[in-house]
Amino acid sequence: MATVRVPLHLEWSTPDRTARLSDRHERGRFYEIVLREGGPTDILTYIDGALLVDLWPDIVVPKDIRNAWAPVVEARA
Repeated sequence: MATVRVPLHLEWSTPDRTARLSDRHERGRFYEIVLREGGPTDILTYIDGALLVDLWPDIVVPKDIRNAWAPVVEARA
């Protein structure tokens, strides 16, 4: 997996931030950011469905986001 530069529109408070997607913890934090701050293009670009299913029990996202994604993620688990 790659290291990605977190786009400014997703993480404006930490310019030039990167995430090592091969590191489960960093990937989880990055997925949290994308799910909270990203739009459809960001989700299609950065989120891998199988990896999201794996991370689902451990990531922290607002209740409305968790409720929206839960049916899809839990159906794949």
